[in-house]
Amino acid sequence: MPDIQDELDQILFDKILEHLSKINDYVPGPVKKAGGVKTKLVERYAQDPLYSIFGLDSAEYIAATLAGGTVTSVHRKLGDIYEDTVTTIFVHRLGLSYEEVSYSASITSGDAAEERSADAYLQFDKLRPEDRSRVEQWCQAELLKLTSSPKVKLIGSEWRFAIAMRPATASGRKRMRRWGVTSC
Repeated sequence: MPDIQDELDQILFDKILEHLSKINDYVPGPVKKAGGVKTKLVERYAQDPLYSIFGLDSAEYIAATLAGGTVTSVHRKLGDIYEDTVTTIFVHRLGLSYEEVSYSASITSGDAAEERSADAYLQFDKLRPEDRSRVEQWCQAELLKLTSSPKVKLIGSEWRFAIAMRPATASGRKRMRRWGVTSC
C-alpha cells in the first residue's frame, strides 16, 4: 500500500488505479479486427497468402504482434497517467479548476477541422500572487536558457512519459530512466 499522506496523494492514487484498471479491458487491435477472438486471428493470418508464405502465421509471430501492441498500449496508458497527474497537481496545488488548466483550439489541417489541446495550461493572471511569482521565476529561469530577453504571459505544456534503457551495468542489469518534457 502506498504512503498516502494527504488529500492530493489519495486523489493521485485513485486516478492511477482508475487508469490501470482500463488495462484489464484491453483487446489487441489485430484481435479486435478479427472479431475479438485470437483463434480467428490465427485463421486469418494462415489464410493470408503473403503472411503464410513468409511464416507470419506462426504462433511466434502472432505472439510477438500481440505482445508489441500490448506493450505500446501499456506505455500509452502510462503517458495518460503522467498527463493526468500533472494536471491534477496543478489543480490542487495552485487552487485552480480543471477548466482553468485546460486549453484547446480548433484548427484546420487540409480539409479537416481538428481539435488540439495542451496537456496543461497556466494563465498567469489566474494564479494566486505567491504561485504566480514562483511559476514566473521558474519559467524565466528556463527561458533564459533559450533567449536573453524572455517575456511570458501564459504557459502551455505537453507532458510525455518516456522510458530509456541505459547500457547494462557491471551486474548485467539494465537501468531505466524516466523523464517528462515541458515548455513555457
